[in-house]
Amino acid sequence: MHYKTFMYFLILNTLMMKTSLANQAGLPQLNFETYPSLIFWSILSLITLYLLVSRLVTPKLSEILNYREQNIQNNLLKAKSLKEEADIIIDKIKIEQDNARSEARKMIESSIAANKALIEKKGEEISKNINKKINDTIKEINQERSKNISELLDNSSSVAEKIINKVIDLQVDKKELNKVVKEASSLVYKDKIYGN
Repeated sequence: MHYKTFMYFLILNTLMMKTSLANQAGLPQLNFETYPSLIFWSILSLITLYLLVSRLVTPKLSEILNYREQNIQNNLLKAKSLKEEADIIIDKIKIEQDNARSEARKMIESSIAANKALIEKKGEEISKNINKKINDTIKEINQERSKNISELLDNSSSVAEKIINKVIDLQVDKKELNKVVKEASSLVYKDKIYGN
């Protein structure tokens, strides 16, 4: 509505100026008779312009600025709340990561301990098996040695008898010879065992 009023005044002012200019000759700016009319219409135009700007343009600009300010404040509040939520989530993630690391360390340590115990157990079993095999082998060797010594003793008495028969051509009592060989062999056997 103000806009239509302003346009009517502007058209009316233009028409009046044309009629006054058409009647006079020369430059209208220097014609002092048109000054009151120019002043009146200038003041009227400025007042109308002021009213239009103050009633129509300024409220719209202030509304736009207020809307922008509210929008900025709302965005800042949202950003602040989102940042707080993000900080909370980051803290939770850090706590979960620390818990996961500690659980992983515990699992690794328990696995290492279990493997160490298993290795020690297997090592003891292997040691026992090796010691058992060594002892069994030593027993077998001692049995073979005893067997071989007894065979040697048995054969040595017959060999000694044959040597004596051939060298000296004497008849030897087998019992007496076996007794002497056994005594000599027991002395030799004791020397070997005790290292004398």
